[in-house]
Amino acid sequence: MTSLPFWYLTSDPLWAVIILTTVDVIGFGPTFRKAYNHPFEEQLTFYAIFVVRNVIAILALEQYSLTTI
Repeated sequence: MTSLPFWYLTSDPLWAVIILTTVDVIGFGPTFRKAYNHPFEEQLTFYAIFVVRNVIAILALEQYSLTTI
């Protein structure tokens, strides 16, 4: 739902995806920093589930493009 204003402002779904992905990565920054500084305090299963979830989502796509991936 939050992508719709970005899509409206940019008139291009790819730019909306780039903006939202950038915001998401920045928001995930503290988690990556903690995992780097204290690697044994993080659960590997969290990252494994994260990777598996995204791979399944990409494989489920009917059409591959930069915007959908």
